[in-house]
Amino acid sequence: MEGAEIRGRRGGRPARPPGAPPARLLAATLLLALLPALLSACASIPLSTMWKLRGFDAQTLMQLDPADLRVATTLVPQVQILPDSVRLTLALSRDDGDDVRHEFALESRNQAGPDARLPWQVWALDADGRRGFADVQRALRAADAGDAAPFTGASFNVALKPEFGEDPPAVLRMTVQLQLDRVDGWFVLIDDHAIPVTR
Repeated sequence: MEGAEIRGRRGGRPARPPGAPPARLLAATLLLALLPALLSACASIPLSTMWKLRGFDAQTLMQLDPADLRVATTLVPQVQILPDSVRLTLALSRDDGDDVRHEFALESRNQAGPDARLPWQVWALDADGRRGFADVQRALRAADAGDAAPFTGASFNVALKPEFGEDPPAVLRMTVQLQLDRVDGWFVLIDDHAIPVTR
């Protein structure tokens, strides 16, 4: 099952160099399916999302406008998300097991979230991410027109790192929504999920 991974670190502390032993880091990990696109929907996806995704296929993926993609996050208690940590991953799978993963950086956008009830942070593909997503779509079109084995599954995953202060919460509650295009609007992916935060 594809998942979203959330890791937090204390404010003001530098990132641990690769290969270094764990420092006094705070970490929380959530393993939860976000968006099974071409495969049957997972039970952890809200029913409204499953209904909207019932017609989602490879052609839909190829027709998306990368500029329309948005991720909206809200955390309780409210903590900052490290801007350079937010990533959107598109995983494509084939029946023969030859899976491909594409990762795109997101940047913060000063725009309204899905609704006014919660304090949303909205993220969009940055310039490199938009170009990269368009490259993936061109590759999908070429594969669709050629003899390559078709992709039979897809998932979108979000990774981010909250930055806690000196008094981190025991539990972080997270809600995530995804917008694939402006017409269909927002999908609820994770609805007020509680994540234990450990030292």
